[in-house]
Amino acid sequence: ELHSIARGEQGRLSSTALTSLRSQRRELREGGALRGEAVFKTIRHLSGVALLRANSPLTVQLVLNRLLALKIPVDARLATAGMSAALRCDAPDLGVLYFDALTLGGGTADSRAYTSLIKVHAAAGRVAEALSVERRMSAERVPPSERTYNTLMAVCARGGDRKGMLKYFTLMGGIGGSKEGQDRTPTVESWNILLDYCARHVSGPGRVLQAEDVMTRMRKQGCPPDTVSYSCLARAYVAA
Repeated sequence: ELHSIARGEQGRLSSTALTSLRSQRRELREGGALRGEAVFKTIRHLSGVALLRANSPLTVQLVLNRLLALKIPVDARLATAGMSAALRCDAPDLGVLYFDALTLGGGTADSRAYTSLIKVHAAAGRVAEALSVERRMSAERVPPSERTYNTLMAVCARGGDRKGMLKYFTLMGGIGGSKEGQDRTPTVESWNILLDYCARHVSGPGRVLQAEDVMTRMRKQGCPPDTVSYSCLARAYVAA
């Protein structure tokens, strides 16, 4: 029934469910505990729903506090939801706490969780820590995804680090990169990061030339430009 309420299929618990809930609360007050993976899975799901709707750092913090107090393990999916909520509420340091709860609790981070960790470090202004996440992934043998590389590219691009941005783009198989042994390939988002960099950070007549060159390479590699691509190109023209 809690799952049904979380999905919006019903507005309140039935009388039978309320009786069960009150009984469980009495057991908890008397020193008992609700345990078991089925219970944990349900509570993590409901916590994820709460985080999806969270609009304040306090809610994000309270959900984590309750999980830790009840010794409910945080898995990769819930940690990612917590970091996303923390970013949305402009509280990136809370996102780091969710990642720590995952790893310190014995959980294993996947590429999505690591990518979210990059974002929260970058949002907090810790660029070096954000970029070092890739080395941590390598040490844990978690292969970066296209989203991971796009996020690393974006961090470098925002800081005007052209060399770093192109390094991650090359690792994805773009502009001279090798795709041997990997299934990643630059996405339209990857190319748009390059275009946005041209519009914002390249100065002089090279701004437009480089932006037009990126558009040409996109098409040659079978990646059609989208609305964002043309918007970045337009900004390059305006800035020039």
